[in-house]
Amino acid sequence: MNYKEAYLVAVVGGDGTLYQKPKKENKLFISDYCYNYHLKLKSLFKDVFNFDTTIKYIEARRTYYTISNNKQIVDWFLQFHSAGISKTLNCDVPNSIFNSDDMSNYII
Repeated sequence: MNYKEAYLVAVVGGDGTLYQKPKKENKLFISDYCYNYHLKLKSLFKDVFNFDTTIKYIEARRTYYTISNNKQIVDWFLQFHSAGISKTLNCDVPNSIFNSDDMSNYII
């Protein structure tokens, strides 16, 4: 696993929600208030998965969301985190993150 993949695994574990309904729906949401942060996430998803995510603003929550409906991406993250909002409380940090490339020169 490289440092970009490791970073995305950590972001989804903290600020993301995975949802999967077999043969019907696959969703990944990452929430944050900063639009520029979502632009960085969009760039990372393009680098790692060669996939363009959507950035959406929800006025009622005053929050931006990075969204992916791609089944392969959701399946990839499900190997590290369970689906649902409470996943942060019951996930382990994968060994592949500890063994990822040196992130000292990488600034998000």
